[in-house]
Amino acid sequence: MERKDYLLRGMACQEQFRFFAVVSTDVVQTALDLHHLSPASALLLGRLLTAALLMGSELKSEVSSLTINVEAEGLLKGAIAIYEPDGMVRGYAKNPHFFDEQIKNNWQVGKLLGKGTLNVIKDLKMKAPMTGTIELIIGEIAEDIAHYYLHSEQIPTAVSLGVLFDSGGKILSAGGYLIQQMPSAIPEDVDKLMINLANTPYITDLLDMGIDWERILAEMLFKDMDWAVSKTIPVKYHCSCSRERFANALRLLGKEELQTMLSGIAPVCHYCNKQYEFTGEDIQQIISSLTIQDSPSA
Repeated sequence: MERKDYLLRGMACQEQFRFFAVVSTDVVQTALDLHHLSPASALLLGRLLTAALLMGSELKSEVSSLTINVEAEGLLKGAIAIYEPDGMVRGYAKNPHFFDEQIKNNWQVGKLLGKGTLNVIKDLKMKAPMTGTIELIIGEIAEDIAHYYLHSEQIPTAVSLGVLFDSGGKILSAGGYLIQQMPSAIPEDVDKLMINLANTPYITDLLDMGIDWERILAEMLFKDMDWAVSKTIPVKYHCSCSRERFANALRLLGKEELQTMLSGIAPVCHYCNKQYEFTGEDIQQIISSLTIQDSPSA
């Protein structure tokens, strides 16, 4: 039986390193299908969704969420990915249909993004979300995430993110890992790990060959090192939008703005492309509910 997308977290080398490893093939394929992404945009969003799963699973609170927002000056413009509890992730590309005949077989995400920033927001359900922002280093996302951890959180981190297509544009495999060095790590073991990482083939090639994460960890990343998985969770692309949420958002616009929409509107969710139709009568009902709330007897 084929294994669905899943994420592993654990410790290695006598708890000198903690790791997160994910298969996100179905997640990325779902995003591609929902947003009708061009290959370059699918590559960018796929990497960002995979990164959000890895980074979000690091959060200790079961109600915490994490957002990664890439804003760039280049042709791709950027993308957003949001992780929510229980392995759920969603996102969208800011230029989803970008395509250039001259670079159709050379999708260098960093060059297509150009100058920009990577913003990480951790909502721990406390007074205010924790935010960290860095300039994009090369724009290939994995290296930028590693740079974020080193300079914003002072944690040496190795990151790999991959998306592999077939000739028809279908996602063959997607996934990645995030390995963080604990303060107790000794240089000899850090060097050993770095050699293992350098000798490990592309993760997406291994996953496409049917090699699971347990074997990759045992025979490659943590070869000749002890390691143990502490948690395994299923992951999936999931959008939490609803008609009620859109109605609540419309209420925030106020009566004056809503009066301009009495001919009806059909907003579309950024994350799943689902459309919600609100007739003029629906808008009038929302206005009426605001009037009742504002009345002295309410």
